[in-house]
Amino acid sequence: DIIRAVAVWTGKNVILGKGVSGKVQMISPRKVTTEEAYQAFLSALNVLKLTTVETGKVIKIMPTRNAVKGNLRIYQGTSWAPRTDKLITQIVPLKYIDAKKLQTTLSRIVSTNSMIAYQPTNTLIISDTGYKVRKILQIISLLDVAGQQPKVVLVPIRYGDAKQISQKVSEILKAKQAGKKGTSNYRSYKISVDERSNSVVVFGPPRTIQDIKKLVKKFDFAVED
Repeated sequence: DIIRAVAVWTGKNVILGKGVSGKVQMISPRKVTTEEAYQAFLSALNVLKLTTVETGKVIKIMPTRNAVKGNLRIYQGTSWAPRTDKLITQIVPLKYIDAKKLQTTLSRIVSTNSMIAYQPTNTLIISDTGYKVRKILQIISLLDVAGQQPKVVLVPIRYGDAKQISQKVSEILKAKQAGKKGTSNYRSYKISVDERSNSVVVFGPPRTIQDIKKLVKKFDFAVED
């Protein structure tokens, strides 16, 4: 009866897939719009582990597990997904965290069948309800951040000689490493010189790089004759 009513609301044909059955009760204390009623209908289907897949003017109602491979609407990005209990597909490009590792982590709260990690572009493909996708995007925004991955930074020297400064900085850091406190802070880094641009080249974790840059700048000052 409810599905017949939905067909009238939307003006679309409805096709029932195999295994579509169950009872649901929808109660509203006030009048609702057609769109609100349809969203409530999607939520009711979600309770029964059913969903809709729209193709043109046809609405197919089928079990959620079968709809994942259907003609779902595709969205892209990490900041927005529609508020709906309808199944969608979200393409989520990742910047820092590995897609495969993230899929393993999220599999504890989301079905593994609804996520695919595409490693060549480090992208996560999620097929689930809009509300669940929004929750996943919130988690990803907290996990996909710049960590301690090593990187290369060029520190231009304005007044002094890059080679001499790099030697002095290296000596100081080696002295720090000799101490107990400095060992854990400066475990993996490398300092070299680009003579052409008179710059100090630093390779290492972001925090270590920031400390080395500050140390380099202390030696780079103008000296009057």
